Amino acid sequence: MNSYINQIEDNNKINIKTENDLNKIINEDNILDTNTIYNITNTSNIDTNKEYNNINTTKTPKLMIEETTIKDDFNSVKFVGDELKEFKKLVLKFKNNLDCIHSNMKNRSMQDIVYNYYLNKNKTHNYIKKKNRRISDKEMNLIIDKEWTQEEKDIFHLKYPIFGKNVSKYQKFILKSIKDLRIYLLCYLKKIKKPEAKKFNKKDWSKDEQQLFAVFYSYYNKKWGNMVEHFPNKNKEDLKMYFNKYFKLLSVEEQRFETSLREYKLESRTDPVLHVKNKDRDYEYLELVGLLKRSVM
Repeated sequence: MNSYINQIEDNNKINIKTENDLNKIINEDNILDTNTIYNITNTSNIDTNKEYNNINTTKTPKLMIEETTIKDDFNSVKFVGDELKEFKKLVLKFKNNLDCIHSNMKNRSMQDIVYNYYLNKNKTHNYIKKKNRRISDKEMNLIIDKEWTQEEKDIFHLKYPIFGKNVSKYQKFILKSIKDLRIYLLCYLKKIKKPEAKKFNKKDWSKDEQQLFAVFYSYYNKKWGNMVEHFPNKNKEDLKMYFNKYFKLLSVEEQRFETSLREYKLESRTDPVLHVKNKDRDYEYLELVGLLKRSVM
């Protein structure tokens, strides 16, 4: 046992003469079991009369130091710079297969790999997707860059005008989970698909469409989804905008008048002053008169 004490003295570069010296060693980075403590305290090299009657040598020894989350001694094994970037790429590729990661980083020990894996675990895409929280833009870009090919992105962009936000329909064309599709949809809506600021222009509505809107509004009210079936060239947003920007601003009498609007389509028009006869037709149109039947001579 004297040799064991000498070894401790050599490792710590101090002389163990008193109980305080022993406690200093125990409370630092050395972990001693109860048998060793008991034997050391009863050697002739330690001047003490204290008895260790309460020590039970049959039980599992307890740690004599407090654990800390990150020690200064581990600063040297942290991956930084290009090495950290390479490590993250390997984690994204091999997931939790630490053997494969270690085989690609042979200049590092397995202990370093394990330590850095759990240190960076919350930054990997699998951990991100399992967390029940809001995904940040940085995390979202990390997932998309590593898991989506350009071909899959192009297919999504092509099908979005058809499927919209119904992500389950994309699975017929893209082999992705519902959660992956929702993540990409969120990115697409926020960054890729720029919202179009559409302005209302009454000239985009023909007289017939204005009349139809006035007629069907009294029947459907604001059920744009039902009303849009009667407007082949309009969508629900067009109907809603027409109502908010124009129709609801009309008085009751003006809204009733809208139901009587008609759009006349005339084949030809001429100046009211000068009119040149056309022998190919049996009628002519004058601005101030209307249709005139040509008499046969």
